[in-house]
Amino acid sequence: MKTYFLTSFAAEARLISERSRFQIYIEIIFWRFPFSMNFITSTVPFLINAAFNLPFCLIASIGNFLILVAFARTPSLLSPSNVFLISLAISDLCVALIAQPVYMAWKLHQHMNQTPTMVGFLGKASMFVSSLLCAVSFMIVSCLIVDRYLAVFLHLRYHALVTVHRVSYSIVLLICFLA
Repeated sequence: MKTYFLTSFAAEARLISERSRFQIYIEIIFWRFPFSMNFITSTVPFLINAAFNLPFCLIASIGNFLILVAFARTPSLLSPSNVFLISLAISDLCVALIAQPVYMAWKLHQHMNQTPTMVGFLGKASMFVSSLLCAVSFMIVSCLIVDRYLAVFLHLRYHALVTVHRVSYSIVLLICFLA
């Protein structure tokens, strides 16, 4: 290996040119800039991430909890379409109470240890929980779209075919399938 007596910026530019563009994109995606790891490049993205995640976590928790309380206090609102909305609110509440705090703990651990990889329990747990809850939310919205289509297409037979119990059963099967 050759020794280069260059300025630090030129040495970093050489290191960047030796790495593939894919590695640089991955570093940028995970808030690790390909330049020097000084205070500004390692702390500012972490603070921006925390500044956005913390308020969104609180807003999502409060909003989805209020939706669940509204449905719990008004049992006359229980319909097949609203069962999908309730399950979507539960899924989003889990994102706000589980996925975002685990992600923030993982990012804090990354920031403190200066490790850009996903090694360890927090990185794997964050990716698993986030992926699972994202898939559940996506599938529930897809089922809600199919439900609305069936309501228009079946018209008078809709209430006989699509019941609250069948919708609840399908949501449980969906979550078991995705997990």
